[in-house]
Amino acid sequence: MKKGLGVLFFLLFICVHLIAQVPFFTEEQARAELEKRGLDEEEFVARLQEKGLDIYSIDPNSLTPFEIDRIQRTVEQTIKEMEEENVFDVKELKEQGEENEEKQDEVGQKNEEEEEGEIQKDQALRIKRLPRSLADEVEKRIRKGETFEEALESVTEGEEGLDAGVEKELEQEELFAIEVYGQQVFRNREINIFESPKDLTPPDSYILGVGDKVLVSIWGTSVFDNRKFTINEDGYIRPTSMRPIFLKGISLKKARGLLRSAFQQKYRFMPEQFDVTLDYARTINVNIVGDVLEPGTYSVPALNSAVNALVLAGGPNDIGSLRNIQIIRSGADPIKVDMYKFLQNPAAEVELYLQNNDNILVPVADKIVEIEGGVRRPFKYELLNDENLIELIDYAGGLVDSAYQSNIQISRYLNDEQQIIDVNLKELYDRKSNFPLLKGDKISIRTIPKPYENFVLVDGEVLIPGKFQLTKEMRINDLLKRAVLSDGARTDVAFLKRFQPDSTIQYLRLNLDSVINFQTVESNILLQPRDELMIQSTSITSDKGSVTVRGAVRNPIELPLDMANNLTLEEAIIFAGGLDPEAYSIGYLKRKDPSNSEQMQWRRFNVKDALSNPNSEDNFTLMPLDTIEILANPTFTDQYEVRVAGAVRNPSDI
Repeated sequence: MKKGLGVLFFLLFICVHLIAQVPFFTEEQARAELEKRGLDEEEFVARLQEKGLDIYSIDPNSLTPFEIDRIQRTVEQTIKEMEEENVFDVKELKEQGEENEEKQDEVGQKNEEEEEGEIQKDQALRIKRLPRSLADEVEKRIRKGETFEEALESVTEGEEGLDAGVEKELEQEELFAIEVYGQQVFRNREINIFESPKDLTPPDSYILGVGDKVLVSIWGTSVFDNRKFTINEDGYIRPTSMRPIFLKGISLKKARGLLRSAFQQKYRFMPEQFDVTLDYARTINVNIVGDVLEPGTYSVPALNSAVNALVLAGGPNDIGSLRNIQIIRSGADPIKVDMYKFLQNPAAEVELYLQNNDNILVPVADKIVEIEGGVRRPFKYELLNDENLIELIDYAGGLVDSAYQSNIQISRYLNDEQQIIDVNLKELYDRKSNFPLLKGDKISIRTIPKPYENFVLVDGEVLIPGKFQLTKEMRINDLLKRAVLSDGARTDVAFLKRFQPDSTIQYLRLNLDSVINFQTVESNILLQPRDELMIQSTSITSDKGSVTVRGAVRNPIELPLDMANNLTLEEAIIFAGGLDPEAYSIGYLKRKDPSNSEQMQWRRFNVKDALSNPNSEDNFTLMPLDTIEILANPTFTDQYEVRVAGAVRNPSDI
């Protein structure tokens, strides 16, 4: 609204309707008076325009008494309509404000005491949720004046001694703070309280009630943008120049249809050019009683379901039911709330909307059972009367892969004694049957007691070493087909390592040649679980070494050599690139004893004879660790020295 026209409107409103004795109001004072009455400025102007009163065209200085009377009646009627629709009673709020102001000093001290008590109560609850290994130390530090956060940080910071189990407990604190699965939803505040439609888009199933504000938008040929209507005490909204529309107690989806039909009688638009949303959710009072942590009466926006409301009361206590929560409403049958259904499908329980003065009753849980061992989520669970073992396993997340199904045990108290019941779970699944459980039962599911043994192992000179499945009637030749012998495998002898029933080990000697050639059946024995076939390499049985050729050769070299090789002196010199031009005709062999490296033999040979006559004695066969030294001619040249002295410029020895 333009400022000048706004001042004009407020002057009209103050002078005409209120008939105030004050000769002039500023725009701010007029707006404050309007807000005090709980009236929306833009909506008020729009309603006046719908009644034919255009404040933008009024000149206060030229109004006649008749026009003033008409304007006064129009304004009074509009104010009356809006105040009837307004959910807030200004007078009541004013009186309540005065009363609160009078009691403020009296209540202030009491509130401080209660706040301190609440803080202590909250700290005690948080300490209780800690692992036992930390709770005592945190409590001691709090008594010395530290806050909970400071105490917890002091205890956990920099402590390498904290084991992995404690760290996991802190990460999954909810599972250590609850008695029965499902309580963590409330105690760890996993669900929020929605304060306005901005926090949560109300679903079509939301039930409208007195105090709700709906926002109607029309676009296209007719423009009716963002008009707010409040459902009054009678359950109606009153659009200008239209009949009242009853919305109390119907769903938001149905309300859209009713409003579309009603507005189509006055405005032109296509179905897709019309929308209705919830602009403000009324506040309702809900009584939460029974076995909850903090029973009482709570005021919550109607957007919240019964599950959201229970969060305010802390949820069921340690003995409160999670499966049989009831919404008790005057004149209606109780509505059952099952938290396990909510955990499996949150959308199903979110639609359990509350009405003003509803009662939420949490009775004592009846059928509590515990499951441990081979399930994904071992814990205590609450079952309904018609739920038994199979349902319990489903709630616990199902079996782990290593669960032993042939025999599970149920510990039960019956007839003043404790009993153990063995159940074949595998047969139950095969027959698609169930096993009845009683409250207090404790179910133990073991994991497979020993690792798998249906395998055999191959190690050594094969192309594919490792484990292989042991099949029925499997023998050595079947295993060799899978593992595939390498070229260097020794086949004249191999060993089979076998574990005996008394945990001793037996080695069986095999001849793989006879197995491969199907000569005998003695070596092609029947395999047993965990047998290990050990195949040696032929290189293991040969003495490995090297031959060194150095001295007056073109390329000194070290050649690998074993006892099976027949390398001669001539061939070694050829490997070394042949003789150097300065090579002498004499060379030496240095030979080490393979069994005693301290013992050496020296042999002189004629290089030229070895190279020119391969059959000569000098062309001998080399052995591992041999060293060939080819001498050079300068080694055997006599050295002479000439001295020049006397009357020369540079006396020297030549």
